[in-house]
Amino acid sequence: MYLFYINYTQDWISKNARTDELQARTARLNLKKRLVMDEHLRPPEEPWRQRRSSVSILKESSLTAVTNIVSTEDNSRKIFKTIVLLICLTGFTYQAITFFTYYFEYPTIVDIDIEKPMLTEMPGFTFCNNNGINKKFFCSEYPEECYVADELLCSKYPSYCEANKTLVPRISAYDKIDEMSKEEFLKVGNVVELSLQNMTAFKNVSLKGPFVRAKSYNGRGRMGCYSWFTVYDTLDEPFTVRRSSVIHMPVATLTFNLHHDDLFIPGQKTGMYFSLHSPHVADNPADNGIFMKPGKIYRIYVSMEKEILLPYPYETACLNYTDIWKKRNRTGPRTQEMCHHKCMLETTSKFFNCSAIFGLYPHNLRICDFYEIMTKHDELVADGYPCIMKCKDDCAKTKYIQVVKERFISELSRSDSEYEYESKLIKIEIYVDDSEIVTFRHRPQYLYIEAFSCIGGFIGIWLGISLIQLTDFIETLFRILRYSYTKENIVKNRR
Repeated sequence: MYLFYINYTQDWISKNARTDELQARTARLNLKKRLVMDEHLRPPEEPWRQRRSSVSILKESSLTAVTNIVSTEDNSRKIFKTIVLLICLTGFTYQAITFFTYYFEYPTIVDIDIEKPMLTEMPGFTFCNNNGINKKFFCSEYPEECYVADELLCSKYPSYCEANKTLVPRISAYDKIDEMSKEEFLKVGNVVELSLQNMTAFKNVSLKGPFVRAKSYNGRGRMGCYSWFTVYDTLDEPFTVRRSSVIHMPVATLTFNLHHDDLFIPGQKTGMYFSLHSPHVADNPADNGIFMKPGKIYRIYVSMEKEILLPYPYETACLNYTDIWKKRNRTGPRTQEMCHHKCMLETTSKFFNCSAIFGLYPHNLRICDFYEIMTKHDELVADGYPCIMKCKDDCAKTKYIQVVKERFISELSRSDSEYEYESKLIKIEIYVDDSEIVTFRHRPQYLYIEAFSCIGGFIGIWLGISLIQLTDFIETLFRILRYSYTKENIVKNRR
């Protein structure tokens, strides 16, 4: 009986416990339902409360202009301060846009450096005999183009006639010469007799040539030319000379012997065209050089100026031809000028299978006639223009400035025989001024740090804001936006 009572009591207690637990759970669920219903039935927060929250957040900002406007109770003063702030914002925006417009044009400024290098790059030389055709060779190769000189001609040009049977080129011979290819010209062209002195430092430097050059812009006349110290068609780097001591000696002395008794054209002047230029380019001395006469000594004093440009996107928009040349296994043009001549050669060879009249890129073609070029001038320009536009300016340019002084060789002659011999010579002495080289170096006008400083100055002058205050203002705007976004989501959930 006692055991029965105990079991009954335990069952009763467990039933009451389960009942209490169910009641408590039901009460909690009902409370949650009422709370949810109250949230849905509660009206949304009024707009004036949101504005008050935003104003309180702005009052905490470290921006004095914004804080003063928000804290001002007088509406007229608040409007005045707001107008002043808007004017300052407009001024800052205008000046910032103006600055960035100029900044993204990538302007440059030029620094002038004076250098004194131990090694100086040698310039290139090109020279041509004015009497480009050997009369004996030409009349032997083309006898139909020559005739025997008469007494009238020999009396007018006595030095031109060797004997009564001197051969003279016909008028048609000049057209024949203008139509010659390089191989044909080499058979009848004159060879330059040159002796080199003071060349101990350049024993391995050899002359390049001969190559054919036109004597006039209309393509008439031919000369056999040679170049020295040029590397435009080789795998070599430019030659250099070590800086000299106090006493400046010529780096090279050239002596030319030109024959007076074998002129091709009656009455033609004996002489030579000579030009000094960059070793990376070819040249036509008849166009860019000076005319030298026999019996004189020419002293050429060379000084250099360098210019270093910047590549795209800067306004100089240069092209590093040296890097491109190395990537192409040391082939192709190494300057903008030679790039232009390469484009012209490709165009004229495509249309006429010849080279432009003053084309300088290496070739073995004949030189085009002026009237031949003019027949398809527009087509040549249209075809070659895209190629030429790709030839940007050089990123590193060297300008060679020369001063030429001349005097008669007879001033140094000591006898009649010596004078008679040297009066037929042309002597050239090359002096390189290696004391200093002026370099014009372009650099960006605004670096990133300078642009940052300029914008910081604009912000400080117009708005009186420091970087810390700007960071605080951004945080303030973030808090206001986050508050508005949170409230908007709550309203949506209630609906």
